[in-house]
Amino acid sequence: MCKLKKRKLFMKRVVLNLFAISLCLSSFNSSTAANYSISGVVQDSIPVQSKGEKREKAKQELKDSHQRLFVGVNYVYAKLTTDLTFKLENSIFSANISLESNFKLPDTRMFFTASLIYRFTPRSGLYVAYYGITRKTTFTTEKEYIFLGHTIPTGINGEAYFDTRVLSAGYLLTILQKEHAFLGAYFNVYIMNLTTGFKARHIDLDANLGLTLPLPSFGLAAIFPVKKWFKIHANVGYFGLSFEDLGGNISSFSLLFEFKPIHWLGLNLSYQSFDIAVYDIQDGINFIVDYNFRGPAFGVSVVF
Repeated sequence: MCKLKKRKLFMKRVVLNLFAISLCLSSFNSSTAANYSISGVVQDSIPVQSKGEKREKAKQELKDSHQRLFVGVNYVYAKLTTDLTFKLENSIFSANISLESNFKLPDTRMFFTASLIYRFTPRSGLYVAYYGITRKTTFTTEKEYIFLGHTIPTGINGEAYFDTRVLSAGYLLTILQKEHAFLGAYFNVYIMNLTTGFKARHIDLDANLGLTLPLPSFGLAAIFPVKKWFKIHANVGYFGLSFEDLGGNISSFSLLFEFKPIHWLGLNLSYQSFDIAVYDIQDGINFIVDYNFRGPAFGVSVVF
């Protein structure tokens, strides 16, 4: 009898343990199924954006950021150097003239420059820059000069001039955009008009040279936010092109510090540099124009 009672008690414990295990397994399966069900509902509820929708969203974010259009105007105080070299074809004769040293053109000048960046998509944009410098002076020659095949005697009163017009325009590709930081590469064409000459009334002399040519250029443009009210802009570009009777190279650099009293307005301090050397053949004369300016600048910029 004692053994029978122990056996019944053992069987009851086994049954109870099996019942408890079955309840635990049932509870686990129910919670797992509920989780799968919830996960499925969440996944089904998240909309999948197409590439077109993502592109439109990025365009709208760019428009709402008020960082789409940048316009800057600067007043540059520049140091200028202009050297001309003339050589007659089939001749060993050549002449080198510094317009600042020999013809007394001003070697410093203040002038305006303007730039524009317009981003019509988050990846693509337009980059435009312009500047123009006009210089002239009246002086008396201290020695004899050869200018464009003309001989200018000593003691002649005359007027020398050198005018520059440069327009640069092209495509801007966004490489990196993060909040207000920006890095882009531009592929531009410089349309340059260089005009120089010497006029002397007493000897009926008007020797002048005009040159208009396109030169491609590529470079990098960057904006680095330091503070909410302070940004650093940098720009560097270069290109060279050479043919048998026409060519040259061009390089540019600028470093600009922008202070923003208002989110759409900037006050700028910068340093700018521009170098160009071109050669051409006109009327049997080989000539080289080596011209550059560099110096500090101040101005304003607006962002829309």
